[in-house]
Amino acid sequence: YVVELQLGALDRLRNERYRLVVLPVESAAAVADDIVSLLRSAALDGVILTPPASDNDRILRNLSEAHFPFVRIAPTTLPELGPRNTTDDVAASRLLVEYLIGLGHRRIGMIEGDPTHASAHARTRGYRLALQKAKIAIDETLIQQGRFNFESGSNAAQRLLALTSHRLIFLFEGWMGKSAFEDFPNPNISSISYKSGMMFATIEVYASGNKAVITNVNKADAKEIADAIRAKLTARATGARG
Repeated sequence: YVVELQLGALDRLRNERYRLVVLPVESAAAVADDIVSLLRSAALDGVILTPPASDNDRILRNLSEAHFPFVRIAPTTLPELGPRNTTDDVAASRLLVEYLIGLGHRRIGMIEGDPTHASAHARTRGYRLALQKAKIAIDETLIQQGRFNFESGSNAAQRLLALTSHRLIFLFEGWMGKSAFEDFPNPNISSISYKSGMMFATIEVYASGNKAVITNVNKADAKEIADAIRAKLTARATGARG
């Protein structure tokens, strides 16, 4: 996202007297009170505010009071402050989910974005609205947290894959690009446990009378997967007794 945004700015500035200067900051909130002095010390003529800075009230007020030129990418608040480029994230997300529903899908996962970004909440809202409109019950285990980066998205996708309604699946990326699967049909699973180590966790799955040990699992993912499978086993046992 950041790279594409920078490429877009560079393309627009081609043959202009302006140049793009990137000022990375760890937190928009941390620089909100010093934003004007920070930008002026860099001798900038204006600034492009990306989320979540484009929704930070203190940044917007300070820049406006200092009459420092700015534009906002994807803001969701204070529309009266500054030029902006917006997208209806609720409608966009809703349309995407409705398309999948139209293809016959009913179990649809959602990887949420960084919770500090208003657009992440808007997209989840669109997801929920589409399911509600189609009268599809929302399964909270199918909503996984991401952070708008590749690693968190990949981890969330793996959790979704492991939490499918029919199978528990683990994919291993090994040496020389080789991959391997551990595949357990849910009806065959009798129990699951996990042990947390210093760096990673280990999951033990008992299925069809055999035990499989899955090592080097992210600790948070291991707990979430084990808890979800236990809940399914409990629901299955309760249904059988009923």
